[in-house]
Amino acid sequence: MPSEDNKRIAKNTMFLYFRMLFSMGVGLYASRIILTVLGVENYGIYNVVGGLVAMFSLLNGSLSTATQRFLTFELGTGNKDRLKKIFSTSLNVLFVISLLIIVLAETVGLWFLNVKMDIPEGRMNAANWVYQISLITFVLNVVSVPYNAAITAHENFKTYSQISIFEVALKLGVVLFLKISMSVDKLILYSFLLLGIAIVIRLIYGFYCTRHYEECKYSRKIDIPLLKEMFSFSAWSFIGSTGYLFKTQGINMILNMFFGVFVNAAQGIANQITNAVTAFVDSFTTAVNPQITKSYASKNYDEMTRLVFYSMRFSFFMMLILIVPVFTETEYILNLWLNQVPQYSVIFTQLVMLNTLINILANPMGIMTNATGKIAVYNCIIGGWSYMIVILSYLFFKFGNNIPQTALMISCIISVVSLFSRILLLKKILVSFSIKKFFLDVIVKVTIVSISTVISLIIFRTFIFSYIKLPLFHIFIAILVTILFIWFLGTKQQERVILSKKIVDKIYSKK
Repeated sequence: MPSEDNKRIAKNTMFLYFRMLFSMGVGLYASRIILTVLGVENYGIYNVVGGLVAMFSLLNGSLSTATQRFLTFELGTGNKDRLKKIFSTSLNVLFVISLLIIVLAETVGLWFLNVKMDIPEGRMNAANWVYQISLITFVLNVVSVPYNAAITAHENFKTYSQISIFEVALKLGVVLFLKISMSVDKLILYSFLLLGIAIVIRLIYGFYCTRHYEECKYSRKIDIPLLKEMFSFSAWSFIGSTGYLFKTQGINMILNMFFGVFVNAAQGIANQITNAVTAFVDSFTTAVNPQITKSYASKNYDEMTRLVFYSMRFSFFMMLILIVPVFTETEYILNLWLNQVPQYSVIFTQLVMLNTLINILANPMGIMTNATGKIAVYNCIIGGWSYMIVILSYLFFKFGNNIPQTALMISCIISVVSLFSRILLLKKILVSFSIKKFFLDVIVKVTIVSISTVISLIIFRTFIFSYIKLPLFHIFIAILVTILFIWFLGTKQQERVILSKKIVDKIYSKK
């Protein structure tokens, strides 16, 4: 029933928010220390070398999506025997993929690192150490995918949050230890310590899942028909996965080739802030996503559409509440957070966050498409737009453009084009999807709220902020204005009544 689903979503969101608040606080504090201890140069090296390793997740990412989708779908149908086959088949395939990743990384990847990348003189040895350690860490995460997918598919976000909080606490311990360590290459030591954490977390996930979920029992037997079905899904997901990685890590590689590791450090800072902000929204969407797939599996298409529209609108508003104040005082926030702010960090942060705000609307549509299983044309077109970001960025820089943020500007423009492509494609895939209702329920509301907020803040900046030069006051006004416009222009009357009742009940329950 929808009411029960809403309660489950609310409960799961609560667990994920607690995890997010802890992770965000520790993550931002840890980033400040890491940048100070490693220095801008080493921080840039770690960011770009780690990104190079992540490029090899092209093989893994598509199967991760398939595993998540198939497990969640079968939980919606209640087929336990098939659940066991999906888990074992995906784990066996991931073992094979891990070997392929190692082969590619130790040949093509190693050549690219040592020949094509712009690493400062005297730091190539450290970069190679970081590369090898990051590769081992990455492979460990690859074989953990079915276990993580099982916890998410079962909507056991309490345990997921607890393990994540423990992982973040370990990373904080690593950062503090790094701060007091002496007479070692701290970049290499940092990589080794993160590998140790990856091993511990991998063992915890494996132990928990094998004890609590009957499908998480490893078998070397591979179900060939199921393997073909999963690979068919994965093959088309592969295009979407490569597109996403080209859009993120591909830009990182191009920035390194044309501008060096110092610009990569700025990109790393921008990603840190954006990831912290996105964590708020991810806590909500992660709780909603399994319900979208299960609604499709049980043929409740109206409920699935309702969840998708609801998820798109509120995830956008949640992101807007956080992004607007950061946009208002980006430079102040960066200087308050960091001891040294790499060049381009301000403009990179603003552009990456703007791009994230656009893409936040697309995420639920991707979940909806994956639920149907009809992903071939969708992934080809959306993946193709992502490739264009890298191609156009490379051409701009190759032919004389020396403005690093150009790549991120291109990414924002392509993201808008890609969003409207998704809408048209989804209508072809799912006949019940109403473009008219989508525009009225989602696009119109988020556009009105966004434009109203921007115009109001321009007025405030012109007539008030120029006289009252208090950054915290500016941030407070930005948040207040955004919330008011969301409340009165972005929500429906029924939603305001329900939310008001919950707030009142919460207040009186504490008296």
